[in-house]
Amino acid sequence: MVIRMFRRSPWVSVLVSVLFGLSGCAQTAAPQADTSPPPGESAHAQGGAVTPATAPVPGAPAPAFALPGLNGGTVRLADLLARGQPVVVNTWASWCGPCKDEAAAFTQVARQYAGQVQFVGVNMTFEDQAAAARAFVQQYGVPYTVALDPQAQFMQAYHLIGTPTTYFISRSGHIVQIHPGPLTAQQLTRLVQQTLMAS
Repeated sequence: MVIRMFRRSPWVSVLVSVLFGLSGCAQTAAPQADTSPPPGESAHAQGGAVTPATAPVPGAPAPAFALPGLNGGTVRLADLLARGQPVVVNTWASWCGPCKDEAAAFTQVARQYAGQVQFVGVNMTFEDQAAAARAFVQQYGVPYTVALDPQAQFMQAYHLIGTPTTYFISRSGHIVQIHPGPLTAQQLTRLVQQTLMAS
């Protein structure tokens, strides 16, 4: 089931929290500074990036990110979009059961759409370990780029509630779909196709 969060309200947060309790891994809140925007502004700079005051929604620009790569270097959304392809960003943790359940589907679909869609995994390293993330990637044969989130920058920028959550981003850098919880290969293929058509 795809949840489109057009307005952030208390009951939506409760509903999503319940869904993650049933189908995903709840995210532990990371220590963070006050993210209230200055008067007259909708976002502010934090750690060199702009943190939106509200959660991203379909149709809105995807928040920029620049994260350390599991194999070195920096993984930037801007660099991925510069390749002229849609981007699928999947958040996960090595200890998360539903993340393990969907890993084979992501490996399969990422290989199927290689050259058409950029897949990126973002490991919630602030509550995981890089070594465990590397073991996960090797165990499931993850064929795409993996970024690390040791300071919870991605989690905060995307107002992430739990893992897995997958963001489907158009070539223009706008969010097409947000899917909280695990995906089957069939569901993932359908959402990738929708993202390609929207790009």
